[in-house]
Amino acid sequence: QNTGTNIVEAFGNIKINQGDTLTIVGDTLYYEGNTRIATIWGKSVVLRDKKVTLRTKKVIYNMANGMAYYPVSGQIMQDSSRLTSNTGYYNTRTKYFNYIGDVEVVHPKFVLCTDSMDYDTHTKKAIFKSFTTIKGEDGNMTAERGWYNIQTKESYFSGRSTVDNEKYMLTGDTLNYDSDKDFGWARGNVVFVSKTDSLITVGDEVIRVGSQGITKVNGSTITQYISRNQTALIAGDSLRI
Repeated sequence: QNTGTNIVEAFGNIKINQGDTLTIVGDTLYYEGNTRIATIWGKSVVLRDKKVTLRTKKVIYNMANGMAYYPVSGQIMQDSSRLTSNTGYYNTRTKYFNYIGDVEVVHPKFVLCTDSMDYDTHTKKAIFKSFTTIKGEDGNMTAERGWYNIQTKESYFSGRSTVDNEKYMLTGDTLNYDSDKDFGWARGNVVFVSKTDSLITVGDEVIRVGSQGITKVNGSTITQYISRNQTALIAGDSLRI
């Protein structure tokens, strides 16, 4: 302990307790008392609170504002999800994450991959701003940006976005989709491909109601239908499939 600079260096079995909700353990500690910033290293540095468990090899924690930063690869466990990223920030007060670099969320029902993502542990909403893929048991989704609710599996995508499953493929400039209900809509240069009916439709807007097996296409629609090596084209202002 340097009382002049108010700095503490400690070695072996480091443990930080803040309140009754947060703990950080590691092997080595460098603590700046004036700024209240603690840097913890170790073969296994673990940050735990009531919401998440973060495992990494280095954490820089600001005890004044509750912000934790891990500059090396880290793994977060919450509920039944495992999330990894190259670096990240975690606000222990708002329970808000920012993940950066090779972000991957592995859930029993889907795998999400992107390059940068924010995550709210309260709402379970993942917000991404770069190209993202979501591969699930009900199909796959790709998007340039948007959000995805890990709990409800609702999503909103902007930029060129696609939903692709065994029955159909839906692509549009914006897309809102609920995979549990198989309900959603797409707008802007929309392409709908029915794989079971050998049918391709383009239009301005598509509304999919999976529970009724109905797809509605609006706005200067053109449909190509292929049957027994014959092709039929249908054009109209709206179409119900």
